[in-house]
Amino acid sequence: MLKKSLLFVLLIALSLTAIVQLGGGAKIAAKAWLSQYLIEQAWSRTLLGEERVRPWPWADTWPVAELSVPSLGVQ
Repeated sequence: MLKKSLLFVLLIALSLTAIVQLGGGAKIAAKAWLSQYLIEQAWSRTLLGEERVRPWPWADTWPVAELSVPSLGVQ
C-alpha cells in the first residue's frame, strides 16, 4: 500500500514538472512570435514617417533598417 502511494505521488510530481517545463518552452516560442510581429508593426509605422517607434513600451530600441538577402530569397 505504501509503495503504491509513493509511486502515485512520484507520478504526480513528474507530471507537474513536465507540464511546467513544456509551459516554459511554449512561453519562449510565444514571446519570439509576438516580438517579431511587434517589430514588423513598428517598422511599418517607421516607413509611414514616425520616428523612433518602439515595438513595445519598455523596449530600449526601435527598427532602423530592414535586412534582405535576395540571393537566398530572404526578405
